[in-house]
Amino acid sequence: MIGFRRGAGLIFACGWMGLGAALAGAAPVAVEGTQPGGLAGGTPPADVASKCSSCHAGGSDQDGKTFRPWDTWSGTMMANATRDPLFLAALTVSEQDVPGSGAYCLRCHTPKGFVKGHATGTGAALDADDNQGVECEACHRSVDGSKAQPAVDHDGATIAALAALDARAPYLGNARLVWDPRDVRHGPRADADSPAHAAAANSFTSSAALCGQCHELWSPLRNLLDAAGKDTGYPFPLDTTTTEWASSEYALPGTTKSCIDCHMTTARGDSLALSTYPSAMRRANPRMHLFVGGNEWGLDAVQMAFPELGAERSAAFEAAREATRAMLASAVKVEVLPAGAVQAGGSEVTVTVRVTNLAGHKFPSGYADGRRAFLQVELQDDKGQTLGLLGRYDATAARLDPTAELRVWEAVHAEHLAGGGHIEWHIAKNDTVVKDTRIPPAGFHPTSAAAIAMTAAVGADFGPLDAIRNHDDVPVRFQSLSPLPAGSLQITARVFYQSTTREFVEALAAANTTDDRGVRLREIWEKTGRAAPRLIATASSALPVAAPADGGRDAAGDGAGNDAGAGTPADAGCGCGIAGEARGGWAAGALALLLVGWQRRRSRKSPRP
Repeated sequence: MIGFRRGAGLIFACGWMGLGAALAGAAPVAVEGTQPGGLAGGTPPADVASKCSSCHAGGSDQDGKTFRPWDTWSGTMMANATRDPLFLAALTVSEQDVPGSGAYCLRCHTPKGFVKGHATGTGAALDADDNQGVECEACHRSVDGSKAQPAVDHDGATIAALAALDARAPYLGNARLVWDPRDVRHGPRADADSPAHAAAANSFTSSAALCGQCHELWSPLRNLLDAAGKDTGYPFPLDTTTTEWASSEYALPGTTKSCIDCHMTTARGDSLALSTYPSAMRRANPRMHLFVGGNEWGLDAVQMAFPELGAERSAAFEAAREATRAMLASAVKVEVLPAGAVQAGGSEVTVTVRVTNLAGHKFPSGYADGRRAFLQVELQDDKGQTLGLLGRYDATAARLDPTAELRVWEAVHAEHLAGGGHIEWHIAKNDTVVKDTRIPPAGFHPTSAAAIAMTAAVGADFGPLDAIRNHDDVPVRFQSLSPLPAGSLQITARVFYQSTTREFVEALAAANTTDDRGVRLREIWEKTGRAAPRLIATASSALPVAAPADGGRDAAGDGAGNDAGAGTPADAGCGCGIAGEARGGWAAGALALLLVGWQRRRSRKSPRP
């Protein structure tokens, strides 16, 4: 099994072996969980836009912010999971590559559409209600199928008890949700009251076990290959967010911090009703349905793709955007570690930047393609003049400058080619983790063989398995600088998060051959700031430059090695805190080289090795 909550007794049943039949038979949709047409003998799903919004909208908390479920959910990426232009373009490519795989993708993005039998191909059969994405009933009608559900009294009648539906449930991964066929909504409270439906208390609704059914994805078609191209026997891990959490200190008894503790923030108020129904119970600081993530650009993309919806739900989108920014700002801590003084006359500055993951899973986590974070470090003199910049992002080209790249935290998935090499961006064909430099969460310690294999770092070292670090210490070296005068330097480290990249958008646009979703995605990307990186953490530190004790000039360094992005002043021409093009030219560089040579000849000290 992959998923577990260490020491707490909760096991996510079946694990990776539950997909064995799907892998062997090349079937894109697992047979576990409620299947298409599975509610035919029970209560069909409700139309959330007309029914749920009628009671669960309106009103403000003590801060004047909307807080009811419809108002906070309707502007999220969960509510717009089938409207996301990037998802739609990737869905088309997946269906092109492996016909029938679209149903696998849509089962997560519209659980209701799946159980109604509409989640096929590229989604042409989805109706307006299916396109509400991951809506109310996907969570509030899902149950732990291994447990019987009690009878519920409602509106003067009793709804009969429900026997256990599947002894192997709940399932970790691939949206194998088990729906309650009765007209009952499950939640955390036993005293909920509604004229529209029956309500039952069920701790499963608030559990990581429910979240993990969609926020854990393994390929039903491809197994994970190791570095040598050998089949490991485990399905390819498309998304291991829940296993990452379950393997961290956040899942330990006594210190447990589950999904909703971070991703469902609370409203402020001592007496707030989540429904407008007169007898609705009032709660203190109830959880909002913002389902906060990190994809701020996705919100812009959805609003651009569906302008009428964007206008109608503008307040909800803005609330989701504000929460997303706050979430990203809490994801990591960046520090410039203490360094020794630099000698005047030197031409090199070396420091270490530590970036610590504060999230309950890897940073970043989730869907791998295009999602990344990167480090930028700037060196300035005491007048604020930039002397060097590493991790430069070219906003005009919408690319991270490879010659100045310092550290990128990302997972790169690809298809292994028989003749050698690999090809990226085709999710249905992925079988190889080319790179996974994402920072683990605190206390990360996967124990099962499957979890170890499927969450392993690739191209990064965070320590031994029994002592994995949740921080990355990045050595930073500025070289070939002009001779440094005595005084003080300023080192500024910045961490940026980017929802998607130019490379991924262009790859999807090129690969879409059966519809215009790729072209449409590229147009939306161009009009929404090209998913520009967002600054999420920054730290600065002064670095003294000491005059030589004998009053002379210290010798300059030899300038050997890679001086990517350093040695030339740069401005902050991007407008979002990302430095732009370097100033100066060949003449300034030549003058600097002459000065370095003069210093070496004049120095009374031996040059540094």
